[in-house]
Amino acid sequence: MRIRELALQRYGPLPESGRRRLSGFNLFYGPNEAGKSLTIDALVKLLLGKEARSFEAIDRVKESPEGFLILEHEGEEWKLPEAGLLPHLLQVSTEECRNIFVVRDSDLAVDQEGDFYRDITHRLTGLRSAGLGKIREKLREKGRLTPGLDFQDTAPLKLKSNLRRAEQLVDRARELAGRLRKEGYDRVEQKAALLAMELREIERRLEQLEASRKGELYEKGSEALDILQSKLRESAAVQNFNSAVEAEWQRLQDDLQAGIKKEKQLRDALHQEKQLGRRAADAFKEAAEAVEEQRQRRRLLAERVEPLLQRWQALDCSLKGKESVSRERFFTYAAFFSALSFLLSLIGLLVRPAWWLYLLLAAAGGVLFTGAFCKLALLRGRSALAALNRELRFEAAGLGFSAAGPLELQKELAEFHRRLAALERERDERDKEAAVRKDIGERISTEIEEICFGITAAGDRLRQLKEGLTVGTLESYREKLRLKETLSAEIGQQRAILESHFGDAGAGNDLAEALAIWRERISGYLPFRGKNRGCPYSEARSAGLKKEREAILDEREDLDKRWEEYRSELQTIEKEFSELFVSFGRGILPCQTIPELEEATAVLNGEIEAAEKNKEAAAAAIAIFSEIEAEEETRIEELFGEESNVSAYFHRITEGRYREVIFDSAAKEIRVRCAGGSMLEGSRLSGGAADQLYFAIRLALGKRLLGGGTGFFILDDPFVKADPFRLTTLLGMLEQIVSQGWQVLYFSAKGEVKAALQEGIECGRVKLFTMAGDTAGAVPPGGRTTA
Repeated sequence: MRIRELALQRYGPLPESGRRRLSGFNLFYGPNEAGKSLTIDALVKLLLGKEARSFEAIDRVKESPEGFLILEHEGEEWKLPEAGLLPHLLQVSTEECRNIFVVRDSDLAVDQEGDFYRDITHRLTGLRSAGLGKIREKLREKGRLTPGLDFQDTAPLKLKSNLRRAEQLVDRARELAGRLRKEGYDRVEQKAALLAMELREIERRLEQLEASRKGELYEKGSEALDILQSKLRESAAVQNFNSAVEAEWQRLQDDLQAGIKKEKQLRDALHQEKQLGRRAADAFKEAAEAVEEQRQRRRLLAERVEPLLQRWQALDCSLKGKESVSRERFFTYAAFFSALSFLLSLIGLLVRPAWWLYLLLAAAGGVLFTGAFCKLALLRGRSALAALNRELRFEAAGLGFSAAGPLELQKELAEFHRRLAALERERDERDKEAAVRKDIGERISTEIEEICFGITAAGDRLRQLKEGLTVGTLESYREKLRLKETLSAEIGQQRAILESHFGDAGAGNDLAEALAIWRERISGYLPFRGKNRGCPYSEARSAGLKKEREAILDEREDLDKRWEEYRSELQTIEKEFSELFVSFGRGILPCQTIPELEEATAVLNGEIEAAEKNKEAAAAAIAIFSEIEAEEETRIEELFGEESNVSAYFHRITEGRYREVIFDSAAKEIRVRCAGGSMLEGSRLSGGAADQLYFAIRLALGKRLLGGGTGFFILDDPFVKADPFRLTTLLGMLEQIVSQGWQVLYFSAKGEVKAALQEGIECGRVKLFTMAGDTAGAVPPGGRTTA
């Protein structure tokens, strides 16, 4: 089986490639994004049609490819897809194409390899595992079991849940039947009849007491009605007296007394405030005169004393500076040495004259003259300072200051200014006090006017209030008001009696209408007049009988409630029995009596036991067929092993590093045996070794699947993980199988792949098709092969 010719007119962005004649080894080479993957997808769709959807990401281009390929097998040719598809023509399934003949996206791994190896083994060896699985499935369906051999719980039957409910219902039904027997379910009706007879007797006796009570009500109501009418007549004479007038009268009297008292207090306070105001005004006048006198003295001080004091302070400061300079040690030594130099130079001139002695004498004399002049100026300054001091003392004494010197005078001046400020503050305080007293007096006068106005108004209102009254004093008015309250209380008492016995006559009705209503209601008790004399009413007897009646009613209600509970429980459990019987395909059984409940329980328990026996039988049969299937599943291992083609291919590709490939049917995984004898899981192989392993598996299985014949491989860069040495080995293996009749369509973007196959390309063993829009090697429509 091989592809002799391929033609793609349009598939997504792929350009028209023309007709390509394929050989044994075909290399489709080009950079990434050159259309290699889309070409493979188009090939798969042309081979498999709609079944190509099982390939991952096969629908990157949603449309179907326009074109064809010519498939050749055992001397026959088919033009696909017109002649059909690969699965129908050669009985090769989509899974077999994906896991053996087509490698996409550089992925050599086998999809769901455990199930795939089992399915292909069944096909190659004729195993009956699939049939056995169907038998086990039928047994599970018959026994209504899950794969784990438990009862199914799927709709609509929900056998597991229903059986669990049935077991719980059987236990509840047995418990209910026992409890109903124990609680005397069959004696409840008899007890209810006895209670009804006792209740009728109590009702008769209560009716007698009720007739006596109504007779007493007639007598009490008639008496209360007569008293009420009498008190209403008496109350009419004092109806106009009310507590509001009394309260206003009392208030007006209290206001008059309080106003008079308040007026006297305010007038006394006003007199006192006027006296205090006069004293405050006098004190202010004295303080103002004292301040003015001291201010005049302060003006004289500013004119006569303070200028002299300032001159004295300036001269004293100047003299102190000069004295401090003259007292310095340098000037003292200078004066001493200048005097000594002057004497020595004078003596020298007398003894032996010389020119330099004249210079020394002149310098020393100049210094002595300067010092004497400064000393004389200092003495004159002191004399002037003393004269200023005498003048200052004279002027200060004239103004009343007795200071002995300027410094004492400064202190007296500071004290003078402090006393003057204190006098000014005292004057201001006296002024404020006088103003406050005047303001208080004015407010008191205003308040006295308001009090007098209130007294006049209260007197006028009191005279108006007394004009319409028949009494002259407040005490007399209060006596009439107390009489009205007494009558109102008696009326209210009788009215309360009538309301308590005969009901409210209506809030919207006046008393006359209420009396008519009560009279009518009392007349309704006239037929019971005298009934209380032969059998007087007793509240205690009535309460006792009512208590007995309530006890009987409670007991009967309890019996009714128990009966209803029994009936409710039986109806509920009957409903649950009915639902389960329907689900089990049986008719409905009643459960309203204890025997009926026990019969339904026995039937449902039989259903549970039958289901359990059916489960045990199905589980035993399933176990037998599972053992048979397990024995046949081990035959999958025949595809592998040391003598298998898989092991031979893998041993050859890996240069003898691995000698055997086996399949562990229990773990459903591939294992390899190294040359040294150690066993290794396939998942632990390196990426390159794993690619070699799965290529060997694809090659061996393809050969077995084709009955020893040959086919084609569509490979999309399958050896990207291989190092250069392994790549050369694998490509050599491909050339070898091509020489044995296999066909290879190798798609690659790797320069090392093209380099490794360069010799084959040059000698014609490998046919090169360059991608990326280059149609070299294609046969134009109606043309000849170009490569």
